[in-house]
Amino acid sequence: MKYSDWDKGRAEFSQLGLGTVALGMPYGLDNAPPPCDADCIALIHRAMEAGIHYIDTASAYGRSEELVGKACASTPFEPVVCTKITVLPEGDAPSLIPNFKKQLEQSRHLLGFDTLPLVKLHSQQGAFTFPALFEAMIHFSELGWVDRWGASTYGLAAPLHALSFPDVFAALQVPYNALDRSAASDLFPQAKEAGIDIVVRSIFLQGLLSEPVNRRLPPTMSPLANALSIFKGTAADAGLSPAELALRYVAYQEGIRVTLFGSTLIEELEQNLRFYEAGPLPADLVELIQNIEIADRDLLNPGNWPPHY
Repeated sequence: MKYSDWDKGRAEFSQLGLGTVALGMPYGLDNAPPPCDADCIALIHRAMEAGIHYIDTASAYGRSEELVGKACASTPFEPVVCTKITVLPEGDAPSLIPNFKKQLEQSRHLLGFDTLPLVKLHSQQGAFTFPALFEAMIHFSELGWVDRWGASTYGLAAPLHALSFPDVFAALQVPYNALDRSAASDLFPQAKEAGIDIVVRSIFLQGLLSEPVNRRLPPTMSPLANALSIFKGTAADAGLSPAELALRYVAYQEGIRVTLFGSTLIEELEQNLRFYEAGPLPADLVELIQNIEIADRDLLNPGNWPPHY
């Protein structure tokens, strides 16, 4: 496992990170319920033993923070835990500090940290900042409740906007996968120049890129179905599973500091670790993936899919 310094000799975090939303609440294409608590904690422990020291959670992920906290309390490892909080609209600015206080108090209690290592503003879009938001963030940094701030975003407008505030945002979390590559050309190099870490999620596109066969998609999603078919044909020609092709493509992309993946099974975790350990993809295979285009890019956002997908 490769590691990166967390800002000039501070704690290191791993190139792979564990996403825990599916451990805290029903999630995924099938809306499957999470495993029992003991299995969730065992999976987090195994991830840390394997060298995954970046754990992603959120106050909105059901019981995820509670389970991550229990796992951290019963292991000798000291992972970098990133959690997230929701942000009230700008019009509710007077309530912002009390609202943040309530959320951060709960996260500190459940995770067992006096100072939260990294807190991201959840699900931000567009030009999302405003003066009262910065005031609230500074308040809790000065109070010692939050070490670093970041943002989890949708679209490119929000993370590009955040790059204007490198002294505020230490990390940006964005969707990125073999079909959704839009962040690579503009965001990744600019973030590197600004000294802001990029964390990527949705590397399997809600499981569509990791399934061995194409799920039957409705006619309205045919552009996505066509791109999936090409991607999985590329994997078959290379003698790889779609999941291996998807993970190895993302994990070794330049400009990405942490690649998140979620899992509810230790066997699946071990499999993803084996994929990662196989190393970067050959250049010609990377080029084939980058030649796959999807006509309707709105379909790369699962929020635009029909409800049962």
